[in-house]
Amino acid sequence: LLSSKIHGSDVLDRLPTEQDRILYNLCNKERLIELVNKYLVFDAGDKKIARYQQYFAVKSTLKRISKLNKSGTRKGGVIWHTQGSGKSLTMVMLSKSIRLSKEIKNPRIVIVTDRISLDKQIHKTFHQCGIQSLAKAKSGSHLAELISNSGTEVITTVTDKFDTALKKSSFINESENIFVLVDESHRSIYNTYKEVLDYFSTITIGLTATPTDVIDHNTFKIFNCEDGLPSFAYTYEEAVNN
Repeated sequence: LLSSKIHGSDVLDRLPTEQDRILYNLCNKERLIELVNKYLVFDAGDKKIARYQQYFAVKSTLKRISKLNKSGTRKGGVIWHTQGSGKSLTMVMLSKSIRLSKEIKNPRIVIVTDRISLDKQIHKTFHQCGIQSLAKAKSGSHLAELISNSGTEVITTVTDKFDTALKKSSFINESENIFVLVDESHRSIYNTYKEVLDYFSTITIGLTATPTDVIDHNTFKIFNCEDGLPSFAYTYEEAVNN
């Protein structure tokens, strides 16, 4: 029950409304500090804060990847977000949270897409959001250099550059904490990403609006969801309702 005083007299007690609950949860001290620290970005000068599906997607994914298996590896996962849900900014916020995590030492992030236009868009988004140690792979050889050199924290690339990079003797991945975020990880590009997924099999995270669970194209198994569940689901029904 809520109560307040107006001009010295008590107002009748009332049940909290949904708006009351939202404001209470949003202004909780711990959550407010967390939002400012991890979920606030400046995109080309515009201040943006996570919407609820972005906040819970990052929280759920970070919880999943922070734990080590008995073999000392980390779980992969799938973020199931509908079109227009802000996947690019979700990746920025997830990358920021990974880099701020105390459980993950010296993390590095590789953002993989299947189209040059997407690569340019995502690189631009990361750049405009103030990610400093950022590079876009210009070729397969350049990608091999970037991954082998720990100086770059965030790398963006298109998948076909891996064809060349994987053949390079200099393509060495000694880091246990390279996280590969695969955008548009739907069924039409599973064969294209096969080598990428095999190379970074323990900590790949797919983002897609159209996951599938058929035998030969099971999105969740491909991204190492042993339990068969996505890291976070924001479904069509939720998108329509909101």
